[in-house]
Amino acid sequence: MWRVMWQYGPSRMGTMTAAAAPNLQSVLDAKNLLWKDLNAYGDPEPVFAEHPASLRTSILARPHLPADAAMDLAGYAHVFVPTQQQALTLVNRLRAERDIAYADMQGEWQYPVKFGQSRRVQTTDILLTVPVPGTPDLSGEQGYLGPAPAGIDALYAWTIPGGRGTNVKVVDIENGWNFGHEDLKGNDNGVIYGPHSDNDHGTAVLGIFHGDSNPFGVTGIASQSSLSAAAVMYDTKLRKWNSAAAIKFAADRMTPGDVILLEMHAPGPNAHDSDPNSQQGFIAIEYWQPEFAAIKYAIGMGIHVVEAGGNGGEDLDAPIYNSAFSRAARDSGAILVGGGNSAHDAHPRSRIWWSNYGSRVDVQGWGFDIVTTGGRSLPSYHDRISSIDKSKCYTQSFGGTSGASPIITGTVASISGALKAAGQAALPPSDMRQLLVDTGTAQTDAPTFPATQHIGPLPNLRAEFSRLTLGGAA
Repeated sequence: MWRVMWQYGPSRMGTMTAAAAPNLQSVLDAKNLLWKDLNAYGDPEPVFAEHPASLRTSILARPHLPADAAMDLAGYAHVFVPTQQQALTLVNRLRAERDIAYADMQGEWQYPVKFGQSRRVQTTDILLTVPVPGTPDLSGEQGYLGPAPAGIDALYAWTIPGGRGTNVKVVDIENGWNFGHEDLKGNDNGVIYGPHSDNDHGTAVLGIFHGDSNPFGVTGIASQSSLSAAAVMYDTKLRKWNSAAAIKFAADRMTPGDVILLEMHAPGPNAHDSDPNSQQGFIAIEYWQPEFAAIKYAIGMGIHVVEAGGNGGEDLDAPIYNSAFSRAARDSGAILVGGGNSAHDAHPRSRIWWSNYGSRVDVQGWGFDIVTTGGRSLPSYHDRISSIDKSKCYTQSFGGTSGASPIITGTVASISGALKAAGQAALPPSDMRQLLVDTGTAQTDAPTFPATQHIGPLPNLRAEFSRLTLGGAA
């Protein structure tokens, strides 16, 4: 399945400052000759389904956004076709149209997850009967919680009022969560956008930053944050997806200092592997303009966006990306996250072979050896504790930028919560991003993976709180 997306320019939609915008559906209906022979899965649809006037009003309310033509959300549309060749045919037709300002195609997104044999302990399959003896306390095995240089020092953050993410909203955008897991009971608002599906990936992600603070299982970095989820897939039967709409929907229900987590990547222009299970060439979702615009919209509202950098092994500064990941050319404002080796590796904080890298990548999180909540869909999701009840399973080998990004999400929520508790204003997203970079523990070299393959530092909450004069000296 391929998603073809485009944006109508001012010649069709008028300028963003115009009093009214044409109804996009009427524009789409007038262009049916472009795709009627391509066996599309349904008719083209607006990416952002709100009334064009409402979309324009949202942008104009933030004076720095209308200067970027990509921010005219009223002009975006997409359609789904079955093959890559059909997608390329349609993109070429669209680019030849005078009214089209942008057109591109996107292969089906995936979770940016990588499992690895845990270096923490010998992997075992422990079958527990519940409630006796019950789930043990695993928080001591979550090495990413500990002090720098091994971890982010969430343990210190928890001693600071608000440091567990108190009163901060976090929305995880992906697909599928087990909200019935025994360690995900607190501050749960469920799925606020799209259809709900049960999936172990989302469950593992949530445990990292939102696992309940209790005497058993894992403890999340920001366990007192207020959790919601939004689905990328909006038509599960036809497998249609739209992360841009999910981002905007979430942002419109959040306030400055809240956090959006983007748990997805998609095949970029360098993805040519015929293996459908390969993630080679997969890149961060902001490469595509509708997602870039939605992220920038959320950033413009003061919301922090944490984005998985992707597991494609790509240099995002390479010419093939045409400066899409150059801050000088375009900057979504998101915190882009790479995957670094854990403290259990011989070269902690060095780039893992599959992590995308480059000047655009801001910070890293652990990319292997993550202990978190799990399930029963794959053995890797219950390789720490395996129960016949999926809601009592735990993994010790979760990773990828899927695992790194929720570590950063918890870090950001912890800082925002402490600022709120201290009666201080939320940090602007650009300041939060820079704070994490300036105070983090530096990336290291490893054989064949030098620190010049940039994935940034591992955040250090103790240093960050010190910089903000929250909680005393570092």
